[in-house]
Amino acid sequence: MPAPLVHRFAHGYATEAATAALEQAFTTLGQAEVISQPQVDNPPSVRVAERLGMQLRRTITAPATAKRGPVEVAVMSITCGEWEARAARH
Repeated sequence: MPAPLVHRFAHGYATEAATAALEQAFTTLGQAEVISQPQVDNPPSVRVAERLGMQLRRTITAPATAKRGPVEVAVMSITCGEWEARAARH
């Protein structure tokens, strides 16, 4: 990995960006629910979804593509009501 990118990990940028995206989805776009599908073998991405208040709904196997084999995916989501309740607590 190029050196300039290494120092960008573990600073909360992904959580900050995802928080802004959820706010946009619920307030501006009026979405009822937002779903995230991080790969199970990518714990940092799963933790970002958990920090946002997303709940694991199920795990699925995404089929193989020309570039990779099948992948286990965590289907995580948060509803607008859950997001608003979380915002009220913070």
